[in-house]
Amino acid sequence: MKIRKEYAILAVLIVVLSAYLVLHQRDRTHYRLPVLAQVSGGRIGKIVIKTPKKEVTLKKKGSYWQILPQGYRVDKQKIGQILDAVGKLKLTALVSEAGQYRHYDLDDGHKITVRAWSDKNKLLRQFDVGKVASSFIHTFVRLKGDERVYHAQGNLRERFDQPVADLRDKTVLAFDKQRIIEIALVRDGKTAVFKRQAPAKAKARAGEKAPPAGSHGTVWLGPQGKRADTAGIDRLLAALDKLQCDGYIEKRAKADFKNPAFEVRLKTVDSEYRLDLFAPPKKGNGQYAGVSSGSAYPFRLSKWQAEKIMRKPADLTVKKTPKKIQPEKTRK
Repeated sequence: MKIRKEYAILAVLIVVLSAYLVLHQRDRTHYRLPVLAQVSGGRIGKIVIKTPKKEVTLKKKGSYWQILPQGYRVDKQKIGQILDAVGKLKLTALVSEAGQYRHYDLDDGHKITVRAWSDKNKLLRQFDVGKVASSFIHTFVRLKGDERVYHAQGNLRERFDQPVADLRDKTVLAFDKQRIIEIALVRDGKTAVFKRQAPAKAKARAGEKAPPAGSHGTVWLGPQGKRADTAGIDRLLAALDKLQCDGYIEKRAKADFKNPAFEVRLKTVDSEYRLDLFAPPKKGNGQYAGVSSGSAYPFRLSKWQAEKIMRKPADLTVKKTPKKIQPEKTRK
């Protein structure tokens, strides 16, 4: 009798344990995180970022991205970060099923909605971005058609919550420094021209070719054929190449700017580049206005950037070292 009772208790325990395991497994399945397939940045052709105050459309055009409808070019690093955030979106934890979105800045008054399409107008991904979690390495997000709130890896808010001015490509002049053969500087109405000269073949060692333009042996000649300071010329070209502006001047065209305080003209065998800088207003932050052949829009340069470029021609010319005066011999 006692044995039957023990068997009955054991059977009940087995049933209870089995039920617990089944229910526990169902509970674990219920909280399983969605696994999102990665989307290659090359597949994405358009991204729309909608905040409560604005909507920004980024569209791929050939080898670069632009901001619509203005057609501004997007900074390569910024669009790379955005494509990475969209294509590699990864959920790390389930946060809430309660539908209390305001706590996570996922309500209509605070969320950022991100949608990405292929170049054939197929929706590839859509999600809402909330605030950054206290860890600062996760962001609260919601997926399209899913009411739950998740942790996503990374600080996504800073990737998508950017004004148009910050997304724009600020490169206003770029060229191949080794191909420049002539530099003209215009200052105070006077023009100084510097020309690159390759070393004469006669000076090459026997059986060797003369160094090409741009190599270590290149010589720059300034006004009146005077030898120029090669290091100074190199610093000037370095300051001009891949020149980044502080920002663009809105509601004004390049044609509105006349009488530059400083002009730079660069020539290669088949191309020309131009940069004009205009003196800052007496009341202001010291920034120079500028226009260039590398930008369709007028822009602002900081004072320190402008001063690196606005070199006096005399500073780029090699100065003769004065002969040392021998002291007179003292008579004994």
